[in-house]
Amino acid sequence: MRALRQMVRAWAGGAAMAGAIVGIACALGACATESVARNTTGVSSGADAGAPPPLDPVPAPQPGGEPSPAAACAPGAPTGKGAPIAKYDASACGSVPTVGAGTCPTEKIAFAQCKACENDGYVELCVESNDTATRCAIKAIAPQAEFHPGSAGRAQCDSAHQTLTMIPLDKSRDCPSARHEATTDSSWSRICALASLAKVKKIVPTFFE
Repeated sequence: MRALRQMVRAWAGGAAMAGAIVGIACALGACATESVARNTTGVSSGADAGAPPPLDPVPAPQPGGEPSPAAACAPGAPTGKGAPIAKYDASACGSVPTVGAGTCPTEKIAFAQCKACENDGYVELCVESNDTATRCAIKAIAPQAEFHPGSAGRAQCDSAHQTLTMIPLDKSRDCPSARHEATTDSSWSRICALASLAKVKKIVPTFFE
């Protein structure tokens, strides 16, 4: 019993000392201020009236809010927006509908002119396998175009109905910049011409696995 009383006294003494230490800390301004519950209007009440209001919640991303490819271009670098479409002769191809009204339909190109050479030497697109007119026009625009039936590629072609089409970019001719990032105006105008074909939905860079 005597041992129990000694333990109680020791505990009480320790608690008193801890309380004294907390009191000293509060007197020196190191004591944390307890938060007070806010009412439903968002206005603080009681001792918390002078505290800053809570931060506004971060807004959710809006549909279609992704930055355009041109946002990756440094100031003064060519974005390719509004660029002219290269002229080509597709008279032998039959009826080939186009879009763009003479200027580059950049919304169909997944990269800007300033980054058009950041790939593994090609850009690519999908074309309907039975659309001979569009395939003919692609060849008229880019004679070196390669058709790879049965492959999906980075363009994610439906290999049952579409043919992966790859357009080579020559590093010395099409990508002569020091860092091989931007393509030339003439090369970009050809890419724009490909994008202007109504049956071409998207042009993306090629990256081999």
